[in-house]
Amino acid sequence: MTVPATDILAASTRATILVVEDNVELRFLVSDVLRSEGFRVVEAATVKEAVAFLKTSNEVSLVFSDIVLPGEMDGIAFARLLERDYPHIKIILTSGEVSRDAVPANLMLMRKPYILARVVTEVTRALGLEPAE
Repeated sequence: MTVPATDILAASTRATILVVEDNVELRFLVSDVLRSEGFRVVEAATVKEAVAFLKTSNEVSLVFSDIVLPGEMDGIAFARLLERDYPHIKIILTSGEVSRDAVPANLMLMRKPYILARVVTEVTRALGLEPAE
């Protein structure tokens, strides 16, 4: 499904993205770029923080998560939890260390280092907000 370009900004301001990344600088950078595109962004450094937020909000449309994270749960286990408990949430995983073979085929993997413009493109695409051509 495509949305007219004039409707993308309006739709993106209603979409909340949960960015889960333990690298503070990268988390801030990705979050700032997504905010500049009109998305609401919530940040978490760990899966534990992300899950705590999800328990208090039903507004998250997409999770953009690193795979290698501190704590008891990595990004792949987190994605499985999301699929089970929050099936409406879209998921994009990122990693510079984990191979595509380690990620379930139904999940999107963006390899690090990634281009920030591609992050916006993939988030927009995952949410079904691609501009009409």
